[in-house]
Amino acid sequence: MIAFKKGRTSSIEGEGIVTAVICTLGVVDRDLDVVEPGAIDERFPVAISTWNHGSWEVGQPPIGTGRLSVVGAEVIVTAQFFMETQAGAETFHAVREMHKVGLGEWSWSLQDMVRTPDRINGQAVSRISSVRVREVSPVMAAASIGTRTVNAKDSEVERSIAQEHSRTERLIRELGCR
Repeated sequence: MIAFKKGRTSSIEGEGIVTAVICTLGVVDRDLDVVEPGAIDERFPVAISTWNHGSWEVGQPPIGTGRLSVVGAEVIVTAQFFMETQAGAETFHAVREMHKVGLGEWSWSLQDMVRTPDRINGQAVSRISSVRVREVSPVMAAASIGTRTVNAKDSEVERSIAQEHSRTERLIRELGCR
């Protein structure tokens, strides 16, 4: 157990894992950008920030790390929050609670971009054919379309699943189904 100020504690093992959609490829977003399929390089890890890209502020370190993957037209981050830090634990718990009621979106840094101006249905847009993502952050409203938390795991959830599995196995044995 790690103790935080004001008596808070956190069990590190198994907590703080989030899967989220951070971008939908090939669609015009709220900033009038279109991130083309293949534009995002999945080879590099990303930093996870507190809400609204907080780690870009002086003295605010990242609160986790993640890996990107592209699944169909969606860019997914699988993140491990630093649960041993107060900021990491607090941000994770906020993301998890927002997810439970269908709120919260995700944003990401756009660096080393290659953009080309274009028009779609008469609207001026920027087509992004290459971009380096260095940081991902939970936000209230994202520029990218379709961003959302897919899963937020912690040890309490995993314990609950394990307990339910044990109950099911016991019932199966008691009923003589195996």
